[in-house]
Amino acid sequence: MDAVRGIGLSGLALVWVGVGCPSVDPYACTSAAQCVRNGVDGSCDPSTSRCAFPDLDCPSGLRYPPGTGDGLSEVCVQPQSTPTGTSNSTSTSTTTTSSESSATNAPSESGERSPSSEGESTADTCRLLPAAPDSWSDNSNLEVAEVIITARGVPAVRIENSPGAIIRDLEIDFGGSAGIVISDSPGVTIERIRIVNGNAPESSHASLSEVGVLVQRSDGAVIRDIFIEDARSGIVVVDSDDLTLERIWVNDVRGEVTSDGMGTDEGGDCILLQACARVEVTGFGCTNEPNGFEPHAGVFIDRCADVVLEEGIAENIDQHRGAGVRVHTLGDMSERITVRDFDVVGGTHACYDTHGGLDVTFENAGCRNQPGSGWVVSQFAGGPLRVIGGRHYNVGRLECCATSDFTEFDVAEDQFVPRLPPAVRAPCDL
Repeated sequence: MDAVRGIGLSGLALVWVGVGCPSVDPYACTSAAQCVRNGVDGSCDPSTSRCAFPDLDCPSGLRYPPGTGDGLSEVCVQPQSTPTGTSNSTSTSTTTTSSESSATNAPSESGERSPSSEGESTADTCRLLPAAPDSWSDNSNLEVAEVIITARGVPAVRIENSPGAIIRDLEIDFGGSAGIVISDSPGVTIERIRIVNGNAPESSHASLSEVGVLVQRSDGAVIRDIFIEDARSGIVVVDSDDLTLERIWVNDVRGEVTSDGMGTDEGGDCILLQACARVEVTGFGCTNEPNGFEPHAGVFIDRCADVVLEEGIAENIDQHRGAGVRVHTLGDMSERITVRDFDVVGGTHACYDTHGGLDVTFENAGCRNQPGSGWVVSQFAGGPLRVIGGRHYNVGRLECCATSDFTEFDVAEDQFVPRLPPAVRAPCDL
């Protein structure tokens, strides 16, 4: 199986059989065998004798590439045309996601980056093409890039035992399983991905398996510029150390509650870090509809050590036992946890919650509109809990246990301007 999926950015690869002299239109053709661009097979349109390549934005599903002569450059093939020799190497069963994100910087429908006015080569133009769900194992230097994947009942991308794998520039419409699953693959990079649960009902929880990104036993992972919508949980990382997460935005996580109204602790987390060490999360947003799908935590830190979370916001955390940031233990201690420059807005339980924990610091932590709830709530703390600076408005109570250096800042509502979610780079925004 090929290690690379999609269009590479290493240069234009065109199989050209001469039609006239070489200076004539390079996309002139007499058969589909002449139409290969960036490793993607195209078709030879008999009505124009020009190559055309798959593009879901065109009614015909085909577009002439940049540089095509006779005024056809980047023009859609007319639906009434009957191209010949279309390759079967690219699946056409997938479609772009139907859900529209609330993110103002969400990728365009075409997922395309146009050449610059300074003469940028068309070889660097990124265009997402449809592809089927797939799995890889025991494959070093794997790269999965620049595709649109619709998956139901299986992960859109599953990678196992593939160190150094790169997954980038993907649009994923998933349901009934996870979007991306990474297992036993140290040094993986996941970047510029938009993941939407197209299987989600209008107003209820998602199934437990519908996680946006799941990373297991994969040290050194780098996860950045990710937008996830309507997943049971956004990003779940288990038993993995030395992680970097940058610019993550999760919208409308869909947890559920038990019949007694309590949270299940199974899902509903924008980010879940479990049994991890040395993790940095920078630039984070967890935005949810009020009284919506029972989000449990913006960031749930469970049995981890040396975690730094900074520059983020969590909104409308509805589960009774939830919190914007929750530090939790089950037997083992979470220790050396630092939350800095973070805001929690809305919710029902607490802005920040530590259930156990050894050496936990909240610095410049904001809490707004939590009637009847707590700013920082702590139980069974095994070591110092520090609340340094911060601000709150309309909070039911301020609770801290085993606290040192605790300073309160009470501010008027119009002075409390919550942080915004991060500016996540879209697929193909290179």
